[in-house]
Amino acid sequence: MKHKDLDKFSEFPIPTYEEWREVAERSLKGGSFDKRLVTHLYEGIAIEPMYQEKDVDHLPTLKEQPGAFPFTRGTTQKRAKWKVSQELSGATPVILNEQAHHDLKRGQDVLHIVANEKAKGNNVNENDRGVSIEGVTDFKTIFEGIDTEKYPIHLYTGVWLKPLLAMVISAVEEKKISGIIAADPLFELAKTGELPSTLATIYDDIAEATLWVGNHQSGLRTILVQSAAYHDGGASATDELACVLSTGVEYVSELMDRGLSADDAGNSIAFSFSIGSQSFVEIAKVRSARLLWAAIMKEFGASEAGQKMVIHARTSAFTKAKLDPYVNMLRSTSEAFSAAIAGADSIQVSPFDEPIQPSTAFSRRIARNTSLILLEESHLAATQDPAGGAWYVEHLTNEITQKTWSQFQVLEANGGMSQALTAGIPQSWINETWNARIKDVETRKQTIVGVNQYANLDEKLLHENKQTDEWRVEETKSELKAVETLPTSFNEWIQVSSEGFSLTSMYRVLSKLNNLEPTMIKEPLSRRRISMPYEQMRDLSKQFERETGKRAEVTLIGLGPLAKFKPRADFAAGYFRAGGFEVGSPISVDALERDQVQMECSNVIVICGTDEDVHQEGASLIKELKKANSEEVRIYVAGKQKGEVADQLNESGVFDYIHMKSNHYEQLMNLWNWRAGK
Repeated sequence: MKHKDLDKFSEFPIPTYEEWREVAERSLKGGSFDKRLVTHLYEGIAIEPMYQEKDVDHLPTLKEQPGAFPFTRGTTQKRAKWKVSQELSGATPVILNEQAHHDLKRGQDVLHIVANEKAKGNNVNENDRGVSIEGVTDFKTIFEGIDTEKYPIHLYTGVWLKPLLAMVISAVEEKKISGIIAADPLFELAKTGELPSTLATIYDDIAEATLWVGNHQSGLRTILVQSAAYHDGGASATDELACVLSTGVEYVSELMDRGLSADDAGNSIAFSFSIGSQSFVEIAKVRSARLLWAAIMKEFGASEAGQKMVIHARTSAFTKAKLDPYVNMLRSTSEAFSAAIAGADSIQVSPFDEPIQPSTAFSRRIARNTSLILLEESHLAATQDPAGGAWYVEHLTNEITQKTWSQFQVLEANGGMSQALTAGIPQSWINETWNARIKDVETRKQTIVGVNQYANLDEKLLHENKQTDEWRVEETKSELKAVETLPTSFNEWIQVSSEGFSLTSMYRVLSKLNNLEPTMIKEPLSRRRISMPYEQMRDLSKQFERETGKRAEVTLIGLGPLAKFKPRADFAAGYFRAGGFEVGSPISVDALERDQVQMECSNVIVICGTDEDVHQEGASLIKELKKANSEEVRIYVAGKQKGEVADQLNESGVFDYIHMKSNHYEQLMNLWNWRAGK
C-alpha cells in the first residue's frame, strides 16, 4: 500500500484504550470485562485482551540485542539452525545402530541415545525403554559406521556420570567428540524419591569427571538440568523454571566447592526444557530462563561464555494422549514451533505414539519431519528472536521473570533445591497447579481434542508393539569382567571400560560407597499426563464392551421439533461419547408415541429441549419413563434448570443435569460406577 493511500485513514481519530474498553464492555451486554476478557494463567498472571506500547516502554529488553547480556533474545547475534535431536531408543545396540544410520541420513543432526534404566544403574521396570548396554563393545556397535566427530552425542547417564561417560570415551578412542553426556541426580531424586548414595559422593563423581572432560573433551557438557520431572507433574511455567534454576545453582556451587571455576561450571551445564501447549507462555519461559541464568552466572563470576544457557527442548509428554493419538502430531508441531521461536539450540519432537509404545520407523519419521518442515520450509531459524519486540511477548516474559525469581528465592531461602525437595516445597506447588489443571479438564474448561471433546469411539487404538532383545550377541556377555575395586581416578575408569569390564559391576562397586547411605525424600513427583483420567474412564468402556459384546448406551429424547432440540442433543451426544458411551440419533416425541419411545430407550436417558419445552413436558415425560421401566433408570436433563422448573423435575425423578459448568468427568465416572454395581 502506498503512503498516500494510508493518508486516507488520517481523518479517523485513533481511539484511546479507555474508549476501546468502553465499547468492549458494551458488547458484553452486562458481562464482566475482567471475567470474560482477562485470562488468568496457572502462573498466577493475568493476561489482558490487548497490549499497547505503554505496557512495555519501561522494559530493558526492548533495548537489548541478540548475543548480548542478559541473552533474553538469544546467545548469538545471528541465529544458527537448531539441531534436530530425536531420541534413538532401539532395544539393542544393533537395532539402535540401524536406527541411527537410517535417521542421520534423513535430517537428524544428533546421535541422541536413550539408555535403558539398567544401563543407568537403576531398577528395571516393565515400561523401560531404551538400549541395553553392558560393556564398551556395545557402544562400539552403536557407533559403527557413524562419524562421531561430525555428529554430537546426546546421552543422559542418570545419577552417576563416570561409568557411561568412561565407556563412550573408551569406545571413540582418540576422537574428539561434542554434545551432551551428562548426569542429573536431582532430577532422579525428584522423579524417584531416592538416590543410591549421598549427594556429596555423587557430586564428587560429577566434579572429577567434569574436570577431566574440560581438559580432554571440551566439546562435551556433563550436567543436564532437566525440567521434565516438574513439567510432567503438572507444574506451571514459573514452578518449572524456578526448580530448574535452583537445581543449576546447586550444581554450580557444588562444582566450585570442588575446585572448578565459575566458567568451568557454566560451560559444563546444559538445560533441557519440556515445552507445553500454551505457546506464548512457553516462548516467554525460555526467554526468561536465558535472562535469569545469565544474571545468576554473572553473580558467580562467570565470563559471558559461562553465562550463556545451552538449551535442548523436547515437546511435552504431559500433553500427549493415548486416545486419538494422531492428534499428538498437531500438539507436537505447536510445541516445536514454540521451542523454535524461543530460540532452542536443539529440539526433540516426541513421536505421536510416545504414550503407547516404543517409537516405530513411521512415528520417528513424522516427528523428525515436523522439525525439518519448521526448519527448512517455514524458515523459523532465519530470524533471531522473531517474537522479540511484540508487546505481549515482552510483557509476558517480564511477568514470568518476576514471578519465577520470587519462587526461586523461596527455594534458595530453604537451603537450595535438594533441601527444598526434602521439605516438599516444589511438590506442594506442583500438586496445587495439577489440581487446578485437572479441574479445568474435568469441567471441560480446557478442551483436549479426542479425549474430553470430539471423542471417536470407532477409532482403532494403538497397542504396544514391544521390541525384543533377539539381536543381542550372546558372546559379548561372556567376555565381560567384573570390577572388584573402585577406580581411583577418571583415567582408571576409562582404562577399566576399555578392558571390557561390565557396567553392572561398576554400579555394584559404586553402590557400596558411604556404607549404602541413600538420599531419600518423602514425596517423589508423580509423572502425569493431562489426559490420564479420561483414558482410565474409556478403559472402563472397553472393558464393558468386552464383557457384554456391546457398548454402554445412552438414549436422547428430543422435545418438540428437531430444530429446537438439536443444539442440546448435539451437546449431550458429545458429552457422553467422551466417556465411552454409545449415543444414537435422538428420538423425537413428536415423531413417536410415548409408549414406543419407552420401548426404544436404554436405562440412561437424556431429555433434550428448550427451557420452555422442558418446563411444559419434561416432568410428565420423566414420570412416565420411570413408571414404564421395571429396572432402575437414570434420567438426565440437558441444560441447567432453576427454581420452580428444577423443583418439578427433581420431584418427577430426574437424576441430574448436564450443562457447560458441570463436572463432566465426575458425572460420567459416577455413571460408570453405577453401571458396575448393577
